[in-house]
Amino acid sequence: MNHAPTVPDVDYWHRALDGFAVMVANEAERGRDRETSADTPPAFKPYRSLPRHRLPRPMPAMLGDARPPLAGSRTRSGAAEAQATPRLDADRLATLLHYAYGVSRQELGPAARWAYHRYVPSARCLFPTELYVWLPAVRPYPPGVYYYDPAHHRLVLVRGGDLRTHIAAATLPVDAECVLLLSSLFWKTAFRYGDYAYRLCTQEVGLVAGNALMVAGALGLRGRLRHQFPDDAVESLLGIDWHDEAAMMAVPLFRQADVSRTALPDGVPPGTSHAGDTCVGRTLHPGNPGNPGNPGNPGNPGNPGNPGNPGNPGIAAVHERTRLGDTARFGRMGAARPPAPQTPADDDRTVSLPDALRRRQSGPSLLGLIREPISLRRMRRVLGHALDPHPSDAVPDGGPPPIDLHLAVIDVEDVPSGLYRFHPDGALECRRPEPPGVPLQRLLHEAGVGIALNCRTANFVAYLVGDLDAAVRGFGGRAERILSQEAGVVAQRICVLGAAEELTARIHNGYPADRVREFLGLRRGRQAPLFQIVVGRSRPTARYQPPVVW
Repeated sequence: MNHAPTVPDVDYWHRALDGFAVMVANEAERGRDRETSADTPPAFKPYRSLPRHRLPRPMPAMLGDARPPLAGSRTRSGAAEAQATPRLDADRLATLLHYAYGVSRQELGPAARWAYHRYVPSARCLFPTELYVWLPAVRPYPPGVYYYDPAHHRLVLVRGGDLRTHIAAATLPVDAECVLLLSSLFWKTAFRYGDYAYRLCTQEVGLVAGNALMVAGALGLRGRLRHQFPDDAVESLLGIDWHDEAAMMAVPLFRQADVSRTALPDGVPPGTSHAGDTCVGRTLHPGNPGNPGNPGNPGNPGNPGNPGNPGNPGIAAVHERTRLGDTARFGRMGAARPPAPQTPADDDRTVSLPDALRRRQSGPSLLGLIREPISLRRMRRVLGHALDPHPSDAVPDGGPPPIDLHLAVIDVEDVPSGLYRFHPDGALECRRPEPPGVPLQRLLHEAGVGIALNCRTANFVAYLVGDLDAAVRGFGGRAERILSQEAGVVAQRICVLGAAEELTARIHNGYPADRVREFLGLRRGRQAPLFQIVVGRSRPTARYQPPVVW
């Protein structure tokens, strides 16, 4: 395959968004029966017989404040600290990987439902996303591509050697401190949700990428999201087969002092490499580079966590339409640079990123919220950085995420209940001045999806909205995948900064997008709510979740 089709699988995304209840109902009963069977997917992916390397203990003191790393190129202590950012070393690498996608809590006791939790949300804690990292020169680790084993906080050498030629062939920068590579094991989530799993997997990749950007920023690193790359080139590098495990995103990381390298020069197509790369803008496939650093590895370790997986033809058909074989269809969407978002002037607190990450949780399965108002200032602290620009090949440099943020404000002091749009500069635009809690709950119940949560006791419900028509014009068959991932970046910011305010931010896909689109007053067509996030104070439960400490 040389190109992704010019349009995505429209029928799939219509069913996954507008026909959620029917699509999930077709799989729910079968999934529930299988969920407790011996065939349940393993919590972690094992790589056996490959070289393993110890990582130092994660150092939370390295992270500091959660918010400044979100705000453009600002750092915790300004430009002087950015210039002094040291090269990536083992301590910072260990902290980056653990807090980006490590295990945060273990659930114990008779009320335990899911044994392991991480720093990002995942549907039923299935965690289909996998994290790899290319290390060109981080002592004491040999150069190569590594799998991050979150269960043991170890690096597993998947392919050794310099590999710069293969990194360049994947249109990724060879002069980065490291490159994070995110893949998805669709079958892990399809085990419970069938074809609907593809939407969940794309959302989670965005959540993990957004979390990695936050953690990297707190460590003095600046990342750029790379949604667009030749899929075969990256999968060959990782030694994976996309029918089992597909490459979904790359996140090159640079020192803050090298922040200019995260932006592509004017006039250079987004698929072309930065200075220092050696790739060309045509079909790029390096073949299988083998593993010169590990003679015992035949070059393709396959998917050791999924023996005998029969695959999911429905998901395979949807994903195949998103795949790219060259740089010809790379694109962008979005507007020119907006006014810089402003942190509220009266907010000079420090928000501990490691503490907020550890407190982040989605609440119990049947989400019960305490009816308790919050202040406008507190809501702004949760949302103030949600739409901050982040470097991405999906938008022009300096532009905000291609996502709009709409709110159903239910119980916030000094803000009349109603429907609002939250703008990147922090402005609240009232779109319908009437209490939305009861109508929203009725809408969800009528659609058969409102059982697991009570919106009437929430402080507010956030909807992340994307323009699917504009995305298709920019990205062709990869459109919904990219929009879903970009929305995930924004969603993770809300979840983490909500936790910093001791609030639960629950991502809940149980909504019919067509009905919610009408409820929010969005223009007809393909402007779609991609995430629903219910925010409030969760009730105590009997669940015992001690932190995992290395």
